[in-house]
Amino acid sequence: MNRIFDRILVSFLAVACLAGTAAAETQALVLTPEATVLLEGPGASAATLQYYLLRYYVGAETAEPYQAGASVDRTAAPQFPVLRDDGKALPEGKKVVAVGNTRFLSQADKRRLDEHPGAILLRRQGDAVVVAGELGAATSEFLNRVAGIRFYAPDEIWTSRPAQREMTVESLDFFRPRVFATSWLAPYWKRNAEWVRMNPTAGRLAISSNHNLANIFPPEKYATSHPEIYEMRAGQRRVPGNLGTRIWNPCLSAPALPDLAMEYIREMKKARPGMAYVSMGMMDISFDCECPACQDSLQRHGGSYSNLYYTLLNEVARRCQQEFPGLLVTSLLYSNARTPPVGMRIEPNIVVKVVTKTYRFVEPAAWDAERQRIETFSSLGAAWMIHDWCFSGVSPRSYLRQYGKFLQWAAEHRMIGAYIEYSPGENWYLDGPKYWILTQLLADPAQDVEGLLRQYCEDMFGDAAEPMYLFYQHFEDRFATAHQHITLADLPRQEPALYTEEDLASERSLLERATMLTKDDPLVQERLAKVLRYFRAHELFSQATGPAHRLHWEFQGEGVNRALLAFYVRDDATRLDEAIRYFDQERTVPPDDNYMDVRLGLRVSYVNNYTRGFADLLRTIRGQAVGSADLARLDRAGVEEIVARSQAILHENLPPQPLEARVQLFEQILGKMAWAPSFASAPKVDGMLDEPAWEQGLSLADFTERDTLRRSPHETSGRVLRCGDTLYLGLVCRQVGSIWAQSPKETLTGTHIWRESGIEVAFGPLAAAGEEKPPFAQYDINAFGAFRGFQAAKDNRDGVDVAVFLDREAGVYTIEAALPLKGPGYDYTGHKALTFNIARMIYTRDSYESDVILGWHPIFVTISDPASRGLIFFP
Repeated sequence: MNRIFDRILVSFLAVACLAGTAAAETQALVLTPEATVLLEGPGASAATLQYYLLRYYVGAETAEPYQAGASVDRTAAPQFPVLRDDGKALPEGKKVVAVGNTRFLSQADKRRLDEHPGAILLRRQGDAVVVAGELGAATSEFLNRVAGIRFYAPDEIWTSRPAQREMTVESLDFFRPRVFATSWLAPYWKRNAEWVRMNPTAGRLAISSNHNLANIFPPEKYATSHPEIYEMRAGQRRVPGNLGTRIWNPCLSAPALPDLAMEYIREMKKARPGMAYVSMGMMDISFDCECPACQDSLQRHGGSYSNLYYTLLNEVARRCQQEFPGLLVTSLLYSNARTPPVGMRIEPNIVVKVVTKTYRFVEPAAWDAERQRIETFSSLGAAWMIHDWCFSGVSPRSYLRQYGKFLQWAAEHRMIGAYIEYSPGENWYLDGPKYWILTQLLADPAQDVEGLLRQYCEDMFGDAAEPMYLFYQHFEDRFATAHQHITLADLPRQEPALYTEEDLASERSLLERATMLTKDDPLVQERLAKVLRYFRAHELFSQATGPAHRLHWEFQGEGVNRALLAFYVRDDATRLDEAIRYFDQERTVPPDDNYMDVRLGLRVSYVNNYTRGFADLLRTIRGQAVGSADLARLDRAGVEEIVARSQAILHENLPPQPLEARVQLFEQILGKMAWAPSFASAPKVDGMLDEPAWEQGLSLADFTERDTLRRSPHETSGRVLRCGDTLYLGLVCRQVGSIWAQSPKETLTGTHIWRESGIEVAFGPLAAAGEEKPPFAQYDINAFGAFRGFQAAKDNRDGVDVAVFLDREAGVYTIEAALPLKGPGYDYTGHKALTFNIARMIYTRDSYESDVILGWHPIFVTISDPASRGLIFFP
């Protein structure tokens, strides 16, 4: 095995264990605040330990001056004073907690710690307790095992505190080598800083990889001298501008890339001589170069860019071995470079960062596929770590039993660490100890998940420990079989639909019992109140969306799902409205924060559980109505006949006593099959929408909010028409609140226009028999007039003309656009009917998800779903 990887293994991949024989002590060692001193070895600090012992064994007021980092005489503390181990005699009659390399640390233990960098040691030695090794982890483990102080979640009330004013130590002989080189729970904000510091495996970033390739080959530096390093599109090198954001990748076959990458590495090493790794992670977008060399590799390797990617990384890694021995090169398994390269080894100084989905490990097939992928990468010589999305949502996503088994397997298969994105806000309450247990497993994967959960419940809920254990265990049990009932997605989107009324009743009864059992304990009552507040949002969304989801999921018949239709036309959506209201106004109140829920757009996905089946009902009814109609001969009257037929099919399948308003809603949506006129003379595209031709186009009105189907205060109106082989679109968009956009019209690539105030336009052919997702063209246009093609219209600019008139003060912009029915990747000129929709994206700030999305045709999940598009017919 290569020496570099040998060093990694020696340093980081030792198997966790308990070692040694317990010291034969004749009586318990009792540590009290007045009779205990903290002894610091050279280079060690007992400040953190002193502060927390004072805080929880004496009082917060006494502890306040002794916070870590404070400039204070720690020897003068009235309890738990800190002494330096300078060879002098220790005070008589005092018990000792010896921190670091002190006189109490034996030579044998020193050698063992030297042989296992990052290991920790806790040992009772007569009237002393030794705390040594990696001091952050050792201190945390002393507080956990000896002092009974555990930091379960950010916030004082979620820290366990001792029941007595003294610590009793019988025998203690604990040694734990470090299992993983790096383990990091992304530190999204300062509020969690104390929790991360006191759970050190949550904050140890030694090796990582990030989206970085665009930073290595900046166009401002290489556009003139090396245009060939940028991806080719339509026969030309697409050199990114500095406008917009760097969402692009280089041409991986460009011969100059290794030389230019080494220039970057030399500059980085000069600025940071101690740099341990350099990230060459691909950007947050697929590789997509159309040059002959890239396309040849793509064809030979099944559409994967992995061979090209690792050919580049291997060359850079070999050069680093010569020029910067010990420097690691990190990659990122992402998008269309996530499969193992074929017919090649990976250099041993490359660390592969596997973007994985541990939440799917409850699915046997998903786990088997991921295990095989990782094992293949490892067999090629690569060290590996994971980048995991471990988010939770309004309903818990708890799978710690599977996570623990995975980490045990990973420790045996050369994983060197984990980078974990998680939900750092208030999900702690309903998820319980999820993230605390995860930090424990990252320190020692062999620990018992059930035992850790019971310890949490005993510490946090006292007399209510048993019902709360059953409460959290129920979430774990339900998620273990979730894939049999819901689709597991990248984010926790469908989980509220997983829970039946019986599930919710059982969960609520456990919470009510816990509340009754601890009615005289104000601290436990405070904790339970937070759990109950978040439980209510879970309960409401589950009640509102679960029935529709199950009727849709379980339907096995042909034709219209009558049971689901009956639900929709009898349900007035008041439960959904209440779930949304509660989530927005009562679930998260200051100082609590749901920033991550908002940024990831989770609320939208919870609501979508209600309307997903609605989309399939419309698809079925529309398919039956269009039937075998000869679209080539269809005229305006024929279109009206199709609409009437669809509404007749609706009425044929209605149950008794439907709500009239809900029936009218269905009728209105089915009416979004409309005649779009054609003209010989095209309107001028100038952003003014004042030419007579626009008055004769198909009216675009009645835009509704995504999934809720409600009218929006953000008004939208406009027209669409056809002229020759071009669709002409005019739209007036009024926005309540600020209009947020960043990409100017001149931007050609690497834009974020799909997350700025603007519109998405989608059109494409009707699905053929048995075709679930037919191709379609999509153009996104922002409030500045920047545009980009997606799907079949990917990056197309030929034949596109966009003009925007923006009035920020009035909160309105007008978009006029000419969009070709034929482009390099599609040709819809011969179609007499197209699926069509326009979505408004309302952004008031930079975010992954818009405040709301509006649609001319209702949007279910996304505009890429054919059911989320109406029909337009042409002469």
